[in-house]
Order: sequence, then structure tokens, then C-alpha cells
Amino acid sequence: MANHFFQFKHFRVEQQGAGMKVCTDACAFGAWVNGAIKKLPIVQVIDLGAGTGLLSLMLAQENPCRIDAVEVEEGSFKQAGENFRNSPWTNRLNVHYADAINWDPPRKAHLVICNPPFFKNDLLPAEALKRQTKHERGLSLQIIFSLSELWLEEDGRVALLMPFHRMKEAWKEAEEAGFFLEKSAILKRKEEDAGFRGMMIFSKQETFTSPPEYLIIKGKEGTYTPSFTKLMKPYYL
Repeated sequence: MANHFFQFKHFRVEQQGAGMKVCTDACAFGAWVNGAIKKLPIVQVIDLGAGTGLLSLMLAQENPCRIDAVEVEEGSFKQAGENFRNSPWTNRLNVHYADAINWDPPRKAHLVICNPPFFKNDLLPAEALKRQTKHERGLSLQIIFSLSELWLEEDGRVALLMPFHRMKEAWKEAEEAGFFLEKSAILKRKEEDAGFRGMMIFSKQETFTSPPEYLIIKGKEGTYTPSFTKLMKPYYL
């Protein structure tokens, strides 16, 4: 059974009321996105599918941005709200209880970040899957990019976490929606393993596509690699 909370260096994520628990790949995604946007003028962010609020909290720690998170599942909405209120950045974090398809954000954003629940069906327990059914049906890749097109400023970006085998599909859907792949990274549990997660940032502006990075979590001894330790050090390592 998962712990009812996850303690980070600067905030705590309570998670007993949320279907999506804190996991290593989501933490790596939040840290990687923070590094990728560090020099960009990101003022306003939309967290699409807030869950516990983990990604919003990680972004708020490293960036002075305002974040509007949207969540359709009631338990997760309440949990994210609690985590936001108990964080040091409560004045910059808002969570909205809404179906994203019918939601109008209060302002245009410079970044949409999303860890779609339906991408992680193989990792969810049956009870959590049941609670997420409505969300999964409603948030296809096509809809994510369509919503992002409406919500983003002209220089806006979309950050997605997904299974490795769906990276090409996401790239194709992005191109059809008028987005361009800017950066990507492949997450591996060990050097000898195949990639299991893909992290991607798309831009509304045509841009140079950087070669994919490879991020390996653990070395042969079973300890965290230096690169992963460096990535996560601001948060919990």
C-alpha cells in the first residue's frame, strides 16, 4: 500500500484522497521540465489533470509563475487543494474542479503541463482506474493539443509525460495540431533497460529539435545515478 504522503524538501504531498499517487517518473518529469524552462519567460502555467498537485508544486518551487490546475476527479481535486494550501506558494496556486473540455482558464498560459492518467493504465490499481474512467475518455492526445492551442499564448509550450512507445504518436498528433517538438528525454530504470517513459516539450513556434536526452535512474549497484541525483537534488535526494 502506498504511503499516505510523500515528503519533499520544501513541501509535502498528501495523497490518500487521489487516484494518482506520487511516482518516480512523475517526479523526474517535473524536475526535467523545470530545467528545460529555466531561462524561458514562463509567467502563467496550466496543469492539466492536477492529481495530487505534484507537478504544480514542483514548478512553483523553482519558478515564480502562477499556476492554474484543473482536475475532474473530486478526490484528487480536494487533495490537490489541500496540498496547495499547505505549501509555501499557496498564493500562486489555484485548482479548479472541472472537466477540462468545458473549462475556460482565467488567463492565457505560457505552459501547459500534463501527465495524462490514461497513459498510465498499466500502473494503476483497479479502484483508481475506475475513478479515472471519465477523465481517460475525455483527454485524448488530440484533445490535449486542441485545448493547448486555445489556452496558450503565441509563444506557449506543452510538456507531456507518456509511455515511451507512444512518443511517436504524440509527435504526430502535435504536428497535426501545429505544434513542434522542441526537447525530449527518455527515462530508463537502468542502463541496460529499454526506455519506459518519454518526456516531451512542444512549442507553438517552429523551432530546432534537440536530440533526445537519456535519463537513467539507477546504476548497476542499484543506487541512483549521478545524473538522476543531480536532477532530483532540489526536491528530495
